[in-house]
Amino acid sequence: MPDDAEDGNNNLLRGVVLCSTSLPQELRDKLNDLAKSMGAVHRLDLTADVTHLIVGNTDTPKCKHTAKERPDIHVLKPEWINAIRKAYMEDQDIDVDALAQEYRLPVFYNLHICVTGFEDIDLRQDLIQKIGDNGAHYHGDLTREVTHLIVAKPKGAKYDRAKTWNLKTVSKKWLDESLERGMAVDEDLYHPLAPVEDQGYNAFDRTYQRPPVLGKRQRHVSANTSMEEAGRRKMRRTASAKLADHSQSMMTSFLSHGGDEPSEVANDQWKDPKNETSRSRTRTRSASPSRPEHDISRHASRGPTPLHEEEHRLFSGILCLVHGHDNKKVC
Repeated sequence: MPDDAEDGNNNLLRGVVLCSTSLPQELRDKLNDLAKSMGAVHRLDLTADVTHLIVGNTDTPKCKHTAKERPDIHVLKPEWINAIRKAYMEDQDIDVDALAQEYRLPVFYNLHICVTGFEDIDLRQDLIQKIGDNGAHYHGDLTREVTHLIVAKPKGAKYDRAKTWNLKTVSKKWLDESLERGMAVDEDLYHPLAPVEDQGYNAFDRTYQRPPVLGKRQRHVSANTSMEEAGRRKMRRTASAKLADHSQSMMTSFLSHGGDEPSEVANDQWKDPKNETSRSRTRTRSASPSRPEHDISRHASRGPTPLHEEEHRLFSGILCLVHGHDNKKVC
């Protein structure tokens, strides 16, 4: 049992190629060892085979490259690895992709953002809401703690001070397209002095769509097609059941023919009371002295004939009755 548990643990992150950025050395080593124990592979560099990036701070070359060039990578908080380990230790069902979505790195993770020049109250409130909902800290006043200043127009006291302090000043389009990408994109491409139509050019791959996690595929058919197919399946099941039952009766007769008439055939589900008279006549003819030497009754009275004797035939001792067919097929 311990071996099985260990194997299950080793397979949790099989296929995951992990890289990290901007984590303290001690935390990075701990997370890497834990991920390796669950089957993951760790890379120091952001190589082409990396599938998951663990992030402590978004202002790093690895994050910027991922935002622009690698939409296929899952960008996650460090807690993701601990969450998988915890679920495993508590014997919970583990959905690695669902946990990756739960611990996805917020778009503006740990950024400190201030806005200026937006006179429309509703628009300003909408910006503040988006900033707070996506992992950033909103600042009403411009302080040195602020990392980004979103400006409506490149002028004003806050804008001048941000340039003096060498803060990142961006247009509203940076916020909108970062949300579209799912990561904070390169601020240098959204300078408020640049024409709006030129801002964000080649900032990220806008055509990429992450493949969905597929469950069982559902068949999409029209209602008429579905009803017709259901009818065919029902007919096939009925015919198959009857054929199997009849085949079983024939096999029983092959193995046990020894009386005047095989009981399984005489009393099976195909029996029709209207044919009792014709069956009686058949039995009478079978018992008549004028029958040839090798008639059915003689074979039946002699009991099973050894299979190796030449006079034995496949249907020796079997009385076949035709039922349910039209006259053309009977003839």
